Amino acid sequence: MAAALLLLLQLDAAGGWGTVTYSYKGRNPDGSFRVDFRDRATYDGCQYSRYQTCSTGNCGLVTNQQRGITDRSTNAPQSNRQWCETETVQQRKVPTDKPFEMRASSCCWIRTRNRVSGWRFRTQVDLGSRSDTGKPNRSPDIAILPFLRVPQNCPRTYKLMSFDPDGDTVRCRYGNIRNIECSGCNQPSGFVLDQGSCSLHYRNAIANPSVFGSYKLPLQFSFLMDPPAPSCVDGLYLPRFVHPTPEDGQHINAEVNKEVEIRVRAQASHATLHDIIISGPLNITKHRSTHGDFVIRWTPGPDDVGDHYPICFAVESVIESGIYQSEMRCVLVNIGQRLIESHVTCHESSMTVEVTRSSLSGLHEDHLRLSDPSNTACNLQTNSNSTHIIAVVPLNACGTQIKEDEENLVFKNEITTVDNIHDLITRNHLLEVQFYCQYPKHGNMSQGFTAHRRNVVVWDKGFGKFTYEFEFYPDSQYRQMVVIQGCTLWRTM
Repeated sequence: MAAALLLLLQLDAAGGWGTVTYSYKGRNPDGSFRVDFRDRATYDGCQYSRYQTCSTGNCGLVTNQQRGITDRSTNAPQSNRQWCETETVQQRKVPTDKPFEMRASSCCWIRTRNRVSGWRFRTQVDLGSRSDTGKPNRSPDIAILPFLRVPQNCPRTYKLMSFDPDGDTVRCRYGNIRNIECSGCNQPSGFVLDQGSCSLHYRNAIANPSVFGSYKLPLQFSFLMDPPAPSCVDGLYLPRFVHPTPEDGQHINAEVNKEVEIRVRAQASHATLHDIIISGPLNITKHRSTHGDFVIRWTPGPDDVGDHYPICFAVESVIESGIYQSEMRCVLVNIGQRLIESHVTCHESSMTVEVTRSSLSGLHEDHLRLSDPSNTACNLQTNSNSTHIIAVVPLNACGTQIKEDEENLVFKNEITTVDNIHDLITRNHLLEVQFYCQYPKHGNMSQGFTAHRRNVVVWDKGFGKFTYEFEFYPDSQYRQMVVIQGCTLWRTM
């Protein structure tokens, strides 16, 4: 059974883009269908939003709605140089499983190379039961960055994120139904679309400050053609991704109410890394560490169980004469039920993690250890009892690592399985329990926890207090502390 949803991403009168996906959430007590719609839109200001009308069938009623900002930047070609991406999550009560369609349309795109003058937004939904699963068809999960840019002289390939949870084949093509799928349906020059793999290959085009508008199934997008770059080699002017950045298309398993953390690192030896551009679900955030890495964070809720959320990102670098963008990468976050029951408490000089034994599937503490168990204080058997594995971890021992971003100090450690407790190197982890305490440089402290088998990377957070202490020594030998009287010291971060 082919995927039944047509998804469009486009630019409107204010200069914006967007996508729509839906997710069937089951029956209501009265037998009606609950369907969640995620409408992602990008304009040249965060105050704008898009309104869709029911064009055919019975589209039901809106029962709940949330809206928030997912990302914003100042790299757009409009007069105010801004774009802002928002996502509206809308719950609808649909009376029947019959097909229906919602539409939105307007003029006018900003000036484009392929003479796109207006935009069309069309969402088709069919809640009829599939013959293979007996459940309503689910829409493909798709995503793309709200604003892409490429130097005129640098060929690139864009793999459009497309995943169908029912296992259907997703193919892409240019829109070709005038005034329904597209306005003028003029295909952009300099591009080749591989319909089977949903890959768009850029070859070459003449640079000017206009954007291209590209119509795809299941999505559409636009991007800016920049003047030629001094070099097209990734890692010089154009940022190049390095470890631990996840690979394009990677699946990340996550748990309800535990934070997903995606770390992104890039290099550009002849330019300055400026920002990371992201597109993802509502309440997603981005941060930058003091070491220059970027961190994307998002916490799925109970209503997200069973869903799949694509997250796309690219890093931007700058020189005096221009802005350069890395390749686009997208990952897919799969949401499951909570696997490990735990609790983390943060103290001023240590952190305590308690893991319920019954959630560890028979693993014994004899085969569990912290990152560095050489210190006797790091032995998990010291504080554990019959119901819980308990680790009391000093912030400066047991392999605890410290990381820092613009807002926080983060102390991290993990509990892993080991074949032999005397081995220095662990192999084939059956379990990895990662936990951390996060100490804001101003205000309160938060704590976190994650447990994963294989590729699960999730976090759980709380709050507390932290104290800074300073000692002064006359030389690097640190033998005799200098006492300073009549002086008040403070640290500003």
